[in-house]
Amino acid sequence: MKKRNFEVVWNRGHSLIGCHQVTSLTIALMTFIKFKFYNLLTLVLLLVITSCGSSKPPLRAKLVNETPTSTVFSPDGKWVAAGVWGGVRVWNVDSEEAKDYKTKLRNETPKYVTFSPDGKRIAAGSWGAVRVWDLKSAELKDYPVGMINETPTHVFFSPDGTWMATGIFGAVRTWDLATGAHRDYPMKMINETPQMIAISADGKTIATGVFGGVMKWEFKGFDN
Repeated sequence: MKKRNFEVVWNRGHSLIGCHQVTSLTIALMTFIKFKFYNLLTLVLLLVITSCGSSKPPLRAKLVNETPTSTVFSPDGKWVAAGVWGGVRVWNVDSEEAKDYKTKLRNETPKYVTFSPDGKRIAAGSWGAVRVWDLKSAELKDYPVGMINETPTHVFFSPDGTWMATGIFGAVRTWDLATGAHRDYPMKMINETPQMIAISADGKTIATGVFGGVMKWEFKGFDN
């Protein structure tokens, strides 16, 4: 009886010792793995933070996770503008201070931004129109397109800055900036919307790519 009890106790003790050894080894191994994982994770995070900090853009966008569109310098190089969420942001190149010019819709981002030749105005396509802002006063004026739900992608000022052009559904539309009067130059196909428009240096000819080639028109001005 005593011998049997001793064997039982010894066997139980051996089992307990074995379990303890296995458990200790497992905990030690897991701790080592966690230690290595956390070290690796910390190293990666440090590299990311360091990388982000070293390449942090000095001219900040409106939203943290957005990429501005159509970056362009003013003719005198003092300003740089880009499309951001809900408007056009213009930065002073030297001071890096920014000023926003709002679009018609708060959730739209202009695809293309351009300065007037004298650098006093900026323009971009906005919902149903081309919107032009005075750079200094931020006063704006909308020049409507043919369809209320279309947004022009590219805007082009004439060399003398008195009129501008954009592509609309089925035509190139030009506006007199002073009066708002417009004139359309029809495309070859009624459902074409021109993207890039060229204006000759003397402002007398307009051209754009169309199905099968390039179309050009003599600029005819605006009716009074």
